[in-house]
Parts: sequence; structure tokens; C-alpha cells
Amino acid sequence: MASHAKDTVHHIPVCPFSQRLEILLELKGLHEAVEFKTVDITVPRPPVLQAKMGNTTSLPVLERADDGSIVKESLVILDLLEDRFPDPAVRQVDPARRAIEHEFIKSADGFTRAGCVRAARCACVMCDSVQPCTRHVTARACGSSTKPSLTS
Repeated sequence: MASHAKDTVHHIPVCPFSQRLEILLELKGLHEAVEFKTVDITVPRPPVLQAKMGNTTSLPVLERADDGSIVKESLVILDLLEDRFPDPAVRQVDPARRAIEHEFIKSADGFTRAGCVRAARCACVMCDSVQPCTRHVTARACGSSTKPSLTS
């Protein structure tokens, strides 16, 4: 990695949205590529951080080292990190497969969960097929806490 300033993630370590970022970087072997700064949620945000966050309290936020801009929303930050550090790839590289991957991610949102039934017919996360798969149940993609199970 080039010797330049690191991006900074302002986060709460126990927050699952923040943990997404740490998991991605661990999978890539790049945990040290980003500086993590813990935000104490028991006190009001420091004015400097509050101004950077646009007067919102949602975390995590990534502060870019190159231009000081702020990137919000963990899924958006994940995409940014994947684009900046593409190897090894964690998300799907093929655009069609990445679209299906995004559909599964979006299906975890209550508003779009109804689309999950259609998504499960389009791809199988168990056998890596982009064709309809009747062998596996993709319960986890539907927001269920149960693991996917074999149906045959």
C-alpha cells in the first residue's frame, strides 16, 4: 500500500453497522488500511465531529484522507472500500452477479423484503449458481436467522 494518509472511520465498535467495515477489511487482510476512531456515545458529539457529520448522529462515517469529504451509510462505505481496495475481491466482480448480490442485500430491508422471493428464484447463494435453484433454501437472504438448508 502506498504511504499516504489513511481514511478515518468514526464508529462505535459494538455497532453491527461499524462491524461490517471491520469484517470487510479483515477478509481483505487490510484492517490497518483505515484508522478507526471510537466515538463515545455517552457524551454529546464533539462539535468538530458533529460538523463533519452534517449534524446527524448516525455512525459509522468515513472521513476521506485525500479531500476530507465524509461518506455515510455502512453499505455505501463498504462499496467505497471495495472499490479502493479491490484485491482480494469480496463482492461479486461480474456486474450481473453483483446486481443479484445487491438484490440479496436489499432484501434484508423490511421495505423490500417482498422482492426476496423473486431474488431467491434468480440465484442460489449455496451453489454459486445464477440460474434458478430448487435444491437449496436461501433463508438467510430473506432476513431469517436460520441457516440455509438443503431441500433435497
